[in-house]
Amino acid sequence: MFPLESDEAKREYDELARILFDNDRMTVGTHRALCSYAKQFDAIVGAGKAKRVIRGTAFVQLDKARAALKIDDIGQRIAAPKDAPENKFARVGFAARRLRQV
Repeated sequence: MFPLESDEAKREYDELARILFDNDRMTVGTHRALCSYAKQFDAIVGAGKAKRVIRGTAFVQLDKARAALKIDDIGQRIAAPKDAPENKFARVGFAARRLRQV
């Protein structure tokens, strides 16, 4: 609906659209809310790249737009990027740091 300028915003839109679609939540109203969220996300990314001051109200509006999508109700896990290294202790329940001897 709105043209997005940053790759980050396009990626965010695609990820959220896929989650909504896969969970049968993509409606005309949801798509409108998603476009609004993505455009606000794009504006924040653009301001950051241009080294402009980002007001706190921009994040409040972004949070409200995301809440309107009700993605947290879906309960889908967010995966790490495909190229992220796996923590060697992740599957055995230990932290990846040494404990300090007292």
